[in-house]
Order: sequence, then C-alpha cells, then structure tokens
Amino acid sequence: MAPSSNSAAHARNRFKRTLSEKTRMSFKDDGSDVLVYLAYIKFLTRLQNKVNEKKATNGTPENLLSFYKEASEETMREFRG
Repeated sequence: MAPSSNSAAHARNRFKRTLSEKTRMSFKDDGSDVLVYLAYIKFLTRLQNKVNEKKATNGTPENLLSFYKEASEETMREFRG
C-alpha cells in the first residue's frame, strides 16, 4: 500500500523539525532537507559497505568495533573532501 500524500507531507515535516532541533542549519522550502537526508543515507550505506569489506578481508563473521572505527575514518575523509 502506497503512502498517501498527507502521510508523506507529515513525514517530511517531522524530518525538517528533527533537523532543525538537532542542527543549527535552516532550510528553505526548496528540497534541500531531502538532499541532506539522501547524503546521510549515502554515508551510512558507504560506511556499512566498508565494514563488510574489512570483515571479508579479515575472514571474521562478526562486526568488530575496530572495523567501524577504521571505516568511519575512511568514510569521513571521503565525505569531507
């Protein structure tokens, strides 16, 4: 079942409110909040992919904290430029 436009608007308003509460950034009504969300999702996806690569390289089945630390440093360098 596809969400109605009213629930989509509610989710977007809730997301904008959360962004304004957690950051000092202000957003216009031009869709920039959606771009921030998509960048965040891209970051998390890239981070998990790097952790999975490290896990496969070391041959261990569990996610170790050291994998996350190394992967987060690499991913932050990528996203910061």
